[in-house]
Amino acid sequence: MRLAILAASFFTTPVLAGPDWDATSEQLAVLEFLGGQGCTLGDDSFAAAMANELDLEILKLTSLSAQATGQAAAQGNYLVFDASICTIELPDIQTTLAVGSPEIRAIAPYIRDEYEYAGETTVNEGCFLTDAVDVFTVRASGDLDRGTADYLDFLAAGIISGELRFFSPNPLATPLGFQSFAGDCANAPNMPTVTPSHDFIASHFGRYVRAIGEMSECGEPVSASALSIAAEFQGQSGDIFGDPDPTFNAWLFFEYELITMAAGWHEGLSGSERGSPRPPLCHYPN
Repeated sequence: MRLAILAASFFTTPVLAGPDWDATSEQLAVLEFLGGQGCTLGDDSFAAAMANELDLEILKLTSLSAQATGQAAAQGNYLVFDASICTIELPDIQTTLAVGSPEIRAIAPYIRDEYEYAGETTVNEGCFLTDAVDVFTVRASGDLDRGTADYLDFLAAGIISGELRFFSPNPLATPLGFQSFAGDCANAPNMPTVTPSHDFIASHFGRYVRAIGEMSECGEPVSASALSIAAEFQGQSGDIFGDPDPTFNAWLFFEYELITMAAGWHEGLSGSERGSPRPPLCHYPN
């Protein structure tokens, strides 16, 4: 029932009420910048703000004003700004290799795979990545941590652009792998069914993060409702294990998660450790 209670606030289009103080244009610019940082101020986003030459005093004043009006709340070592004044946007993820680069095309062979499930034949056909993490580790001179970080950046950037997808309408049928839609791989037979769900990457990313942050306590696993939340965004209600629209991506939640990992919103993430979510993907109990 918890998911239903949250539906009204997270599954409808949010409206920015605006700051409850007389915010200057410079302060509004700070809030806009923080949208790409998960509307969260911490060490990483502070460093990013300074790198982008935001004024330190304006950043401080914006933070203090938001806290004073109850439009920002401390979560551990982080300050999370309310949805009424800050819209979470897709982070700016840069990659060292494009999906359509020759190095990636070489490890994305065209595959046609058939398998039986529940009496039905499922066909995977297209260009699927193989051993991509190894390519990035080699490029990082064998540094597994750096290679993994670059690999995550590559996946997230590809998902955001739509050139890379992890797609299946069935939550019980794990996709064959990450499918490339770049270059000569773009005309795969399933492209018409995969393309529609890409719109939800940008349009609902912020709402997904807010919902997960509300439902997940820091130090604990991400809410088990992640799949259901992403399904609701796509208009899939009821039995998601039934016979959904073929354009429905049951693995949208996983694509969202990869973007948050590349954004740095998981502490302790490395080549050997999955790490754990930090605000805005979780909250500390009061």
